[in-house]
Amino acid sequence: MAGTLTTIIFFIVIGIIISIVLRVLRKTFKWFIYFWILLVVLGVGLSYLIITDINDLKENLPTKEKLVLFDLDGKLVAGFYFSDVDEIFGNDNIVQDTKNLRKPDLDKLNGFYADDDMDSLSEMAYEVFILKEDMFTDVSEVQFGDITVSKEDIFSIMRSDSALEDFLDKFTQYEGQREVMREEIQDDLNAKNILLFVLFSKAQEKGGATYLVDEFKEDNLVIYKESITMKLIKLLPGSIIANFIRGE
Repeated sequence: MAGTLTTIIFFIVIGIIISIVLRVLRKTFKWFIYFWILLVVLGVGLSYLIITDINDLKENLPTKEKLVLFDLDGKLVAGFYFSDVDEIFGNDNIVQDTKNLRKPDLDKLNGFYADDDMDSLSEMAYEVFILKEDMFTDVSEVQFGDITVSKEDIFSIMRSDSALEDFLDKFTQYEGQREVMREEIQDDLNAKNILLFVLFSKAQEKGGATYLVDEFKEDNLVIYKESITMKLIKLLPGSIIANFIRGE
């Protein structure tokens, strides 16, 4: 009798244990299903955002106006607008078909930059590219016609409050030429903008088609608005991204 009772208790305990295990497994399986459903939903949502963003870039990046700015010593000192991506990633002279940044816009941009108001800054163009000094590490000098000027001299002019006169001192050889160039350049900011064009052209020539992408991955180039696709660019080889932007 005692043995029968023990057997019954044993099977009751086993039954309880199995019931508890099955209940736990059922809940675990349910949460496992919920977890995978959540992953699928997040994956679909993320894929949709990426595809939408890529389509926007493919449609608008090649043609919409973009703004290039140069940060020297923590201050924006020069810039230019451009639209054609091939002027940057291709072999064309980027100085062609660009538009100089004007002083009122630069003053406004510096106000945003000093206040770390990147939302307002990013509204100045479809994309805003801020170049840091380290982008030009591989450039030691630039050629301007028959005249060669060091990168250090260029940076010195860009820091100057009399950039136009300093520019003319370095890049002209006789008075007649000086007066013609003064009329063409007109002011200090345009002198700095031209130097940025020349410096950037030289750096792009040395860096090749992946120059911008490589510098972006190294944080020497800051992009606003930095969309989800721009964040993913840092994880991909520069050559793939450059070919994608050029539509190859």
